[in-house]
Amino acid sequence: MKNTSFLRSSKNRLILLFSLAAAAAVLIIILYLRNDEPGKDETVLNDTLKKTAQNKDTNDSKTNFDVSIDSIFYNFGIKKEWITTEKKTSKAEWFTKSVLIPKDVTSAEINLDISTYLNESGLDTKVTEDILSKNINIYINNPDSSKKLPAAIIQVIHSDKVIRETGVIAIILDKVNDFTPEEIDKIIITKNEFS
Repeated sequence: MKNTSFLRSSKNRLILLFSLAAAAAVLIIILYLRNDEPGKDETVLNDTLKKTAQNKDTNDSKTNFDVSIDSIFYNFGIKKEWITTEKKTSKAEWFTKSVLIPKDVTSAEINLDISTYLNESGLDTKVTEDILSKNINIYINNPDSSKKLPAAIIQVIHSDKVIRETGVIAIILDKVNDFTPEEIDKIIITKNEFS
């Protein structure tokens, strides 16, 4: 009831109206002085956020490729100690990776898995192989065509110094009497190895 009696007086209404108009004028002046160009701060902020997001995405993708390629090597029984990674070298933009593999692992299988993964990720590769040693170099083309260096280089090198731990599989034959002696000899004598 006190509020309605306060607004009934014309003098009080004029004071309240001028107070609100003065507060609005002060706010407009502050906003005008703070921003010479309306929306400029928002544009600068949006541009900064976009650049930060792009840099973060690029750095994340570099890290993801590095980790994913390492996991492909782990699938072949390659140990972490045999993989050497150098970030931002004079040879490549993202990283250079040198991997020692045992002689019993074929570099063609590794090349197939890595090239398939990179092609599915939208990156082009170029692979060179030394015919005598069977060592391969995988060059990942830079997505930024203005860069002269490749994005990454992966060197896969065969070495006698590294030996992977392989699993042993035992075959248990049930109902041996159902097999001929030649079939049993063929199964027992076989020396097939798979990676």
